[in-house]
Amino acid sequence: MSSYYLVDANVLIALFRENEASHDRAVQLMKSIAKEDNHLVVLNLTLYECATVLSMKIGMERAKQFYLHYNTVIEKVIQFDEQLEDKAWRIFLKQKKKGTSFVDCALVATAKKLGMKDILTYDKWFKSCGFPLQYTQS
Repeated sequence: MSSYYLVDANVLIALFRENEASHDRAVQLMKSIAKEDNHLVVLNLTLYECATVLSMKIGMERAKQFYLHYNTVIEKVIQFDEQLEDKAWRIFLKQKKKGTSFVDCALVATAKKLGMKDILTYDKWFKSCGFPLQYTQS
């Protein structure tokens, strides 16, 4: 039985940045998910975040390569619409922790709207939103 997984930027960045500390873990994660005929989806905001981080950390050439090749890993891009934005703002405005990511709140809103039980991430914040941590372990 296949499942759909929403992918966070930190997993994609680790996958596309070979010298990232969690690169090998990201590669193994993708291999294990692919074996089970699962599907990876991403929010378009996550793609923007990845391209920006890659551009800042290692340069525009790698950011361009990410843009040209992310679809070798990601099956579908979910567009962030007004309804998702409203839900994301509601989640964001409830947060108290300094440094809360709006994009992470948007991922939670998207996963909840689509009935997804998993977000592939290394960020333990998602546990507070009801998502398991099996993908965050070091």
